[in-house]
Amino acid sequence: MYTSTDLKSWTQVDVKGNSRFNSVIWNEERDEFMAVGRLVTGTSKNGVDWDFNSFAGEIYSVAWGNGKYVIGGSLLQSNVKSSIDGITWQTADFVGGSLSDRVLNVSWNGNEFVLQAWEMSTYSSKDGQTWTKGLMDRWTNYLNDATYIGNDQWIAVGLQTVTSTGIYITGPAPNTPEKENEFKNEEKITEEQVASKNLINAFILQDATTKALRIDKLSVVIQEKASEAISQLDIAIQMISDERAKFGVYENSLNHIYNNSTNYSLNIQNAESRIRDTDMAKELMSKIRYTILSEVSQIVFAQSNQSSQQVLQILR
Repeated sequence: MYTSTDLKSWTQVDVKGNSRFNSVIWNEERDEFMAVGRLVTGTSKNGVDWDFNSFAGEIYSVAWGNGKYVIGGSLLQSNVKSSIDGITWQTADFVGGSLSDRVLNVSWNGNEFVLQAWEMSTYSSKDGQTWTKGLMDRWTNYLNDATYIGNDQWIAVGLQTVTSTGIYITGPAPNTPEKENEFKNEEKITEEQVASKNLINAFILQDATTKALRIDKLSVVIQEKASEAISQLDIAIQMISDERAKFGVYENSLNHIYNNSTNYSLNIQNAESRIRDTDMAKELMSKIRYTILSEVSQIVFAQSNQSSQQVLQILR
């Protein structure tokens, strides 16, 4: 087992006994690493100092979800076990039988656990304890590891065949009526709502505490620890600089959006004013013009009547 703060230089961890580790995950909820392997499990808060526990069997994979660790491999009694603390393990139950073949991969997709057995069988579980067989159409070969990428899709790696590279990706599951309605509702979202949603999602405040930056337990007692502390501080400084640069971009974007909104508001007000407010000088001149035309019309009409009366008098 090795640890690194920069993925370049690695430090070997002192592991008691002749152990082989097959999988390691970071558990954000419990703020700890969990490593599993042959005859051993281990937990660590910083990746350097580990607490190891002996285990009967070889563990190939570990996952965390729904408040539980789930492990799979070639174990005694059952090849799948679950635990809430990573120390005391409970044998899993399989609906309609048992799983005798070794388990190569266990994953949590945010809703359920999914495991892949060597016999090309797939099982799923909501609680990590009771498992049912299914999803057979998603796998076609021996798989060693799989990662959920969302939208009912997985990327898996396993046995390479003549017609494949050993890297597989599943397609989304068939649309259920619920999903059809969900898609229809999504189509009704306007472009403005999408833009607002994207803007809201973009402004995520990162945790910048010393614990989140992993610099809360630095030690400079010895030279080796001091060197590790300097490397970790450099990484923390770079993370903070990246966040500051990102928020600088956010600020410029917000200023641009604000200026556009201000100009748009002014244009709307001007248009509304032109529609609502009357041009008094123009309307006054129009009134005078219409008055003159009306008076002239009356005069002409009166004169035409007088001419008609004069003609009638002559004829008499």
